[in-house]
Amino acid sequence: MIPNNISEIPSGNTRNRSAAEAEVIAANVDFYRQVAAKYDSSEGYLLDPLLQQGIEEDLDKINSYFVSVGRTPSCLECGGGTGNLTLKMCARGWKVTVVDVSEDMLTALKEKALAKGFSPTLIAAPIERFLADTNETYDLVAFSAVLHHLYSYASVVERAVLNVCPGGFFYSNLDPVSAESGSSFCVHMSCSTALCSALVILLNTMHKAASTICKSSINCNEPVS
Repeated sequence: MIPNNISEIPSGNTRNRSAAEAEVIAANVDFYRQVAAKYDSSEGYLLDPLLQQGIEEDLDKINSYFVSVGRTPSCLECGGGTGNLTLKMCARGWKVTVVDVSEDMLTALKEKALAKGFSPTLIAAPIERFLADTNETYDLVAFSAVLHHLYSYASVVERAVLNVCPGGFFYSNLDPVSAESGSSFCVHMSCSTALCSALVILLNTMHKAASTICKSSINCNEPVS
């Protein structure tokens, strides 16, 4: 059974964050309160079979590495929304924690998870706040069509990769450029911690150039087309 309640982490004193970041967080909460009920029927990427198949294939590649873990993989989805990626991870038997700033979106996810018999852990909080407060590590930290909604996606990514356990994965799809690009990016975190900085530089470069993030092979190599 899925938990009856969605856990909530207070957004914290805005004096500890920039006023601009706090404003963006509040705007996201308000926006998704308005669109949550119609989100699944209005977002084009959710209805695109090719994009959805691409995500399935990415997760299958990651899963092929999880076979050697010898335990149930732990996954953190940052900004899980109504569960497009979450439900795919749950279907593979992974232990999934979902953090989203919108309780309305998480409520929709909860209903869909319950209908499928899945039980992800749901946490209502700004992802910036959650990552700042947790020291837990995961086999997979994932973002799906989320980073471009944040005030500083580079700082969020820089923090998020610290929550990937050795040998785990950082995965992003449909980010940070527009969702229509259908881009994805995956890094196997078995390299040195210098990869954290490389990720941020890469994301900044991709965003400024408004180009598609190429999908990498699942290893320590630089992303390739």
